[in-house]
Amino acid sequence: MKVLEEFGEPLEHASSEEALRLLFSKAVKALGYDGFDAFCIKNGTIEEPEQPGNFFINDYDLDLPTQYIEKSYTAVDPSLEKLSTATKPFNYVKFLSTCRSNSSVYWQRATLKVLGIKFAWLIPFNANDAIRGVTIYMRGNGPEREQRFYDTRDELHLLSTRMIDRLIDFYPEDNKPVDQETDVEITTREIDCLTWIAKGKTRIEVAKILDISENTVRFHLKNAFQKLGENTRIGAVREATRRGLIE
Repeated sequence: MKVLEEFGEPLEHASSEEALRLLFSKAVKALGYDGFDAFCIKNGTIEEPEQPGNFFINDYDLDLPTQYIEKSYTAVDPSLEKLSTATKPFNYVKFLSTCRSNSSVYWQRATLKVLGIKFAWLIPFNANDAIRGVTIYMRGNGPEREQRFYDTRDELHLLSTRMIDRLIDFYPEDNKPVDQETDVEITTREIDCLTWIAKGKTRIEVAKILDISENTVRFHLKNAFQKLGENTRIGAVREATRRGLIE
């Protein structure tokens, strides 16, 4: 997993969304793929993509989400239903080929065909309040391309985990300003989570270290961010360090 070793840590510490996008694009292309997109859809906001916490980024020039939403394909898209319950990467192209044809399925199949996409992974990163995923595309055909596709699944999954975890930091769910100084006490568990985040750990890694769920880590960090008056991980760590809460 040489690509993971090269790009894993830089993805976790990317300083901006654009830096993250470029890094991940380089990583997937180093593995033989041709492009990606990553997205988050908060529950009940699929027709309102500009709501806080939602995002869609990619490394290609097509505005596919606008077409997808304007034509109301979301209401009949079986891949969204599959994504909402999946726990492991699945072959997006193969999945679409098995679906009963409707307007959404037809549009997706036609788009992939026009772009020459023969293989694609759809990787789920869901939470109780959102559907999140990363789609990674490969052009070309033949046994060698197919073998590479399956051989790189796990490495892509790990890279995508680091990317999506960092990307969430750039899209806070609540953009309302919070007082910089607050008398609300930050709990020991919140400080524990912040301490490990400051050491460069992802939420998944923090959950394993503290023996709690990823959702619990997210809950503690969200509370800590609000109490510190920050909306991002970098800002929260900086403010917690300034206040002497972490070293």
